Amino acid sequence: MKEYNFLKYPNTVVKLAKELIRITDDYNNRLLSNKDFKNIIIWYKKNYPEKLFSDNDYNPSIKKIIGKKRLSQLNKIIEHQ
Repeated sequence: MKEYNFLKYPNTVVKLAKELIRITDDYNNRLLSNKDFKNIIIWYKKNYPEKLFSDNDYNPSIKKIIGKKRLSQLNKIIEHQ
């Protein structure tokens, strides 16, 4: 599988959320491997905690933009890291 191209350095919470939507949708459509999906989510968690989280929870904008089902997938990866 070729290297997956994702936005490594989103400069806003909205751009991060849109990228999370794209990555999750590509994963659900089997365009992205389990390993790559997990690695990208972990990358964002480690490098952009201030955009992804707020007060020991997900940023409210992230939650609103990506929706419950995608957030659930994100949660499973982050909890089992």
